[in-house]
Amino acid sequence: MSDDADRVRVDGPPQTRLTASPRHPTTRWCTLLAVAAVIVAGSVATSVPTPPGPRPSWLSVADLRHVLAYATLAAALAFALPRRSLTRWRFALLVLVAVVIFGAVMELVQATLPHRTASVRDVGVNAIGAAVALVGYLLANRVRTLLPLRFLPNR
Repeated sequence: MSDDADRVRVDGPPQTRLTASPRHPTTRWCTLLAVAAVIVAGSVATSVPTPPGPRPSWLSVADLRHVLAYATLAAALAFALPRRSLTRWRFALLVLVAVVIFGAVMELVQATLPHRTASVRDVGVNAIGAAVALVGYLLANRVRTLLPLRFLPNR
């Protein structure tokens, strides 16, 4: 037997495998799209009833859902976008503006639906949720520069 017969010849570009690593760009963008899809679906669906009982007048269950949803969206967007040459603060501002615009568009969509109502207050609550996530992002980024942690993405 010759040595040439034992070799495997592969024509074309080398095969790449899709990895589910959180650092892989496909995973980052798919996560962002999944979060955005859940928010869109929740924005156009029939509203979830609020449970009865005492609650503060300045905070409702719907507000908490908005904060959680848009904090998750901001975190997913910050994780998906490459920071490139932007400073941390400019990057956070870019993400905040993008999330607030997305929330405003969702409120405009709700205004066209007969079973939903639009609210400027909801846009503000969405911005608060995004800001909370971005403060966490900035703190995590600061910690990452001080302590090299494996689970935080390199930027």
